[in-house]
Amino acid sequence: MCCVDQFIDLTSSNECQITYCKVCKTFSLSYKSCCASFTEVELKQFRQILEGLRAGDFSYELAGSKKAIIKNPYACIGFCLAEEEVSLMVLQIKEALTLFEAFHIIYK
Repeated sequence: MCCVDQFIDLTSSNECQITYCKVCKTFSLSYKSCCASFTEVELKQFRQILEGLRAGDFSYELAGSKKAIIKNPYACIGFCLAEEEVSLMVLQIKEALTLFEAFHIIYK
């Protein structure tokens, strides 16, 4: 199990935080009460999925707004996001990956 000292906080907001574990070499994306771990490739693929969402994908009426459900077919937990939430998450993933690249260059 990784120690908190091994985590780098790349970006955070009121609802979303992205960290990187130097030991596991994985990113953790925490959004509200959900958390998912990704390799660098997987995080980039997740960002592409979010960027690929279109208006028709936001077809689930939940909590008074239209949302898209993003779920791994092998997992029982996923993300349920409104368009604004997707935009915020995409920006934070881009920021986290940019900071990760800078970290990688500086400390390589």
